Amino acid sequence: MLKSLVKALGLVVGLVVSGFSYAISMGDINVANTLGEPMNVLIELGTASKDEISSLTARLAPPEVFKDAGLDYPSGLPPLNFKIETNANGEPYIKVTSVQPINEPFVNLLVELAWSSGKLLREYTFLLDPPGYVPIQPQPAEVRPVEPSVVDVSELEPKAIESKAKEEIIETPLPSTALVADE
Repeated sequence: MLKSLVKALGLVVGLVVSGFSYAISMGDINVANTLGEPMNVLIELGTASKDEISSLTARLAPPEVFKDAGLDYPSGLPPLNFKIETNANGEPYIKVTSVQPINEPFVNLLVELAWSSGKLLREYTFLLDPPGYVPIQPQPAEVRPVEPSVVDVSELEPKAIESKAKEEIIETPLPSTALVADE
């Protein structure tokens, strides 16, 4: 058990160090398929030189790497194809596809990215929605304008207000001060 813990810790340290050592990184994942459809996933890649891009290869990590990381190998998945492509802006990404449909709603991938001067591992976990599933969006609350309240000023008696103010002034005691004469 200690041996596997040390291996897992070594894997984590390796992932962290490799992330700082190289400009290449794996970013967000965009899942474009639903449950029962073939895999269609895009994984963003960080900045890399053209030489690094040409030497990049991606794959699902082997079962022993899953085991060393303390993860279960996704044996229920069909064979996956990993391809490095670039978008219209020239930014690289990994395209993960399958020919057969994915029938497991919970998918856990440990992607291994390798190039001429290094290797990087990253775990991706996601859920596949059933076909036709549309999440229910909460309806915005109806906003109604606040009606202004009208006060009839003629009902106020200015003299009553003035007399009350005078009473408060008279009733408020003033602090007493004593004068002490120097002798």
